[in-house]
Amino acid sequence: MARKSSKNASKSTTADWYDRVAATLRTSTETLSFVTMCLCILGSVAVLYVMIPKLRGYLEARSFVDDTQIRVSFTSSPAWFDQTCVRELTSLVANAVGDGSALDKTRLTTARQALAESGWFRSVDQVRLDSKGGFIVDATFRTPYAVVRQKGHGREYLVDDEGCVLPREWTQGQRPGNVHWTAIINVADKVPGPRGKAWEGTDIAAGLALLRAIREHVPVGTAWEVLVDAIDVSRVDAAKELRIITARGGTVIWGRTPGDNSPAEIPTARKLAMLDTMYARSQAIDLGGNQVIDVRGDVVTLAPDPAAAKTEQLH
Repeated sequence: MARKSSKNASKSTTADWYDRVAATLRTSTETLSFVTMCLCILGSVAVLYVMIPKLRGYLEARSFVDDTQIRVSFTSSPAWFDQTCVRELTSLVANAVGDGSALDKTRLTTARQALAESGWFRSVDQVRLDSKGGFIVDATFRTPYAVVRQKGHGREYLVDDEGCVLPREWTQGQRPGNVHWTAIINVADKVPGPRGKAWEGTDIAAGLALLRAIREHVPVGTAWEVLVDAIDVSRVDAAKELRIITARGGTVIWGRTPGDNSPAEIPTARKLAMLDTMYARSQAIDLGGNQVIDVRGDVVTLAPDPAAAKTEQLH
């Protein structure tokens, strides 16, 4: 019985040895795998540390855009916004952003700011890059509405319907004749506001209010709207009086600003109706050059006014 017990002990010792060897091997394999994994991670980090700057430099070199190659396009633009305007804005944006990588995100911010400050837009909603490093713009445009001429000055400034100054001005007599823009003339001697900002002054506001009332009644380019060459605002502050200067050199005494009603004058709608009647009868809203008519009362009357002959006329 003792001999049999010795054999069992020997088998147990051998089995234990095999178990210890297997356990050691397993532990060694796990340790080796862990070390290998760590070495791989460290190697990858080292490669990335070296390669990322090179890759970045390669991509930036490949995406470099010369400012002369910058192009600006719009998702939607009005018909009057021609290629001359597009070229001017392209030059403006190119000067603002300069040469650089298309991957530089600050270029989008710079381009958007330059466009917003140009004066052409009510809002610049989105600017994104095109495939060649140019800019695609989604914006809401300001619409040219009238020109403003200061009293005693020889410059005319384009404005929108809110009186915001647009990036167009001319020496008097030099603006293009292919577009009919009514002029607000004899404006008080104030410095025009910055582009895209409203030109302050009750006289400009009054002139634009009258022009707006006319165009809401007679669409632009139709009937007698085209005969309204200018709105004289020289008497707004002193006498609450607006005057229409016609294409034939005549003068229509309009009176108070639309919305500023008085028992002494008929309402705006009736004044407009009187001009409708005159145009229907004679295809004119005046009595010819240097003639003055008055539509402030119930009946259109002649109102000789020596000062009217001195009113600044459009060419």
